[in-house]
Amino acid sequence: MISSPNCNLGRRTNRPISIWYIGARTRSLEWQCNDGTACDAGSVPPDPSTSLATAHLSSVLERLAGADAVPRADQVEAVHAIIQPAARVLVVQATGWGKSAVYWAATSAMRSTGAGPTLVVSPLLALMRDQVSAAQRSGLRAATVNSTNLDEWDPIFAALDADEIDVLLVSPERLGNPRFAARLDELMARVGLVVIDEAHCISDWGFDFRPDYQRLARALLSTPTASVLATTATANRRVTADVEAQLGARTVTFRGTLARTSLRLSVVSGLSPL
Repeated sequence: MISSPNCNLGRRTNRPISIWYIGARTRSLEWQCNDGTACDAGSVPPDPSTSLATAHLSSVLERLAGADAVPRADQVEAVHAIIQPAARVLVVQATGWGKSAVYWAATSAMRSTGAGPTLVVSPLLALMRDQVSAAQRSGLRAATVNSTNLDEWDPIFAALDADEIDVLLVSPERLGNPRFAARLDELMARVGLVVIDEAHCISDWGFDFRPDYQRLARALLSTPTASVLATTATANRRVTADVEAQLGARTVTFRGTLARTSLRLSVVSGLSPL
């Protein structure tokens, strides 16, 4: 690796430009010096929060997919990024990558350290029901507030006040409901993590752009203490850049291929001309 006089003089930026994990005990950092030269910062002890992320992700995956499920490195890195104080994280990964497992694991890890509950904003009622079920199978206490369970709102709010709910799922429309809005400020003061699911809906460039969703997402982003995670499987480069801009300059983005390898298109010639 190339060395630099600036590194020898101690003049280098404070952020690593790449990280390699070597086994489970050490990691090696590459730093960007002030003259643009990369230099090796050597091996340093692993961040304890990485072990925390791995442990909780392993537990969630085992509950959801069985004992043979193994966390992928990019999933661990995403959970690790989310559980940092007041983090801003964007995950753009294909359907089936495990985005929900990542935020269930982050919730589990953060709750184990005394953080408040997670608020998940999801645009689809049917999806929320599936997510509540998945969160419960992950070992989390989950509930939803929506237009179909008005009679359950008061018991759910009471459980939130008693810190007996780990995950609350709501639709964007609920956040604008006067009855829920009256509780929102108090809730936002306590939440540890805000998840904006289907985040392409907050982008002006998204094919499914929803102005109400964008306005409410911006309100949620104003929380100074909670971490914020935005997830989507449907975002081109322009949409990704727009969502990053809305999350803020210190956003950490995890983007993978969105190709659906399980789908195949083919052309079959007809037996006769049209």
